[in-house]
Amino acid sequence: MCHFLLGLPWDWAFLLGSIFAAVSPAVIVPCLFRLREKGYGVSKGIPTLVLAVSGIDDAASVAVFGIITSTMFSNASLTTSLIQGPLSVVFAGIAFGCVMWLFVKIHSRKK
Repeated sequence: MCHFLLGLPWDWAFLLGSIFAAVSPAVIVPCLFRLREKGYGVSKGIPTLVLAVSGIDDAASVAVFGIITSTMFSNASLTTSLIQGPLSVVFAGIAFGCVMWLFVKIHSRKK
């Protein structure tokens, strides 16, 4: 829509779309608490599901924003940037998980 309505180039339109896709917990949480108090969807767990999905949606929006900005401002080819973006996130997550595992392992022995 940003490409057609605002005349933005495709890369900037995708970047703006990743910003708009994120939901605000400050808006979602109070609304869902009001619906939960009224009893809407509580028996099926809908408020809990929407809260969980909004967190995942925000994380995905941040990841997509990072990938788009890295491809926009990179000197590498588009294919290299698209492959490198998700792989760097995965390897950084694995490295962070290993460091946290070592931290917990070392500090649990001291007790």
